[in-house]
Amino acid sequence: MTIVYYYYPVANCSASTCELEVGFVTSTDGGATWTAGVKLAGPMKLAWLPVSDDGPMVADYIGVSYVNGNAFGVFANAVAPTGSTLAEAMYTTKSPLPAPGSAPRLSGLGDKPVAGAKSDHEMHFYYDDEGREKFRARVGLRILRNSRNLV
Repeated sequence: MTIVYYYYPVANCSASTCELEVGFVTSTDGGATWTAGVKLAGPMKLAWLPVSDDGPMVADYIGVSYVNGNAFGVFANAVAPTGSTLAEAMYTTKSPLPAPGSAPRLSGLGDKPVAGAKSDHEMHFYYDDEGREKFRARVGLRILRNSRNLV
């Protein structure tokens, strides 16, 4: 099992200093343990991304496809624009994403929620194309103790 994701290597940043990267993790035991994250692409400055109603948007798709049992990442990557023309495209990996057997495995086994932790995110409303409310989602924050246990 492989997951490809976007992340900020430095989370405490501003719109002008944040750099977005693409990484992946792999599990060979059904998700009980995971490899450490591996960088695939980036960094991308937020100013290189198109602006949506909710701010900079890297893409509306990211995923993993399997060919003959091998995982290949599919993701968007942006480079510095030429003048006012943005330069962002979809990419895949040339080679399968490796799952090295000797890599340390990480596990959340034993993690416990931090008592009293509260999200600082507001409730968001989502609408269909006709403007009808479809559902509500609260982007939550779950803080865990011992979240980087090595197995």
